[in-house]
Amino acid sequence: MNTHSIKATPAAVVIINDVLSQRLVGRDAIDIAGAEHVCLPFWTGVQSINDRTRASDGYF
Repeated sequence: MNTHSIKATPAAVVIINDVLSQRLVGRDAIDIAGAEHVCLPFWTGVQSINDRTRASDGYF
C-alpha cells in the first residue's frame, strides 16, 4: 500500500504513532480481532475467523 496517499489529521497521526503502533509491535499481522482488542478493547467490530461458533454467514 502506498502510505503517502493516506490523508490523516495531525492528531490522528500522533495517536497512531505514539499509542496504537506500540500496542501492535510483535503481534500476529493476520490477527485482526486481536489487534482490535489491544487497540480498542472497549469496542468490538471484527469477529475472530477462528471461532466457528460466532460465524453466521454460512461459510462454515
